Amino acid sequence: MGLFDWLFGNKKKDIQSFIPKGQQIPNSSTNYSDPNVKKEVFGHMSENSIPGSSGEFGLVESNPVPLKNVFVSYGWIPLLRYPFKSKSGFTIYLPVQSERSGSTGSIFGGSTDIWELFDINGAKLATIYLNGYQSYTSKKAPKGFFLLSEIDESLDAEKVLDKFKNLSEEEKQNLNKDLFNDLF
Repeated sequence: MGLFDWLFGNKKKDIQSFIPKGQQIPNSSTNYSDPNVKKEVFGHMSENSIPGSSGEFGLVESNPVPLKNVFVSYGWIPLLRYPFKSKSGFTIYLPVQSERSGSTGSIFGGSTDIWELFDINGAKLATIYLNGYQSYTSKKAPKGFFLLSEIDESLDAEKVLDKFKNLSEEEKQNLNKDLFNDLF
């Protein structure tokens, strides 16, 4: 029996019950291009690392990604993309799959959360470190990854899939190479 089980019984808690009242958590319908939403959710955005940090940004515990608060990670991680290069050389950017694996104490305040990132097939891409006790949120992604705002919308797999889903059944049946290219 873990500490959570002891405190809360075996009942599964909805994540909403752990979020402070009034805290906005972004989701897939959040309009991140709206400056008011961006400021409300992420606070001040910066490309700066946490002062005193060292090592590969976001990929080592000694240089975690700075976030305004711990709940921002639930909106920041879904914005991470990794490049997928087809055999023909075409590159599209896919959203990462993620799983929080724990946290560790931090010399930067609070604790640093540890997240495992996976590709669309479940293969591990990287372990990243996020510190949600900073006065700003990073607008920089760890090496090998991109934030949605850094890539052309036409190369974002999620946007292309949304366009595909909005096609009629007839359009899907008649989809050829030219029509597929129009989705991009």
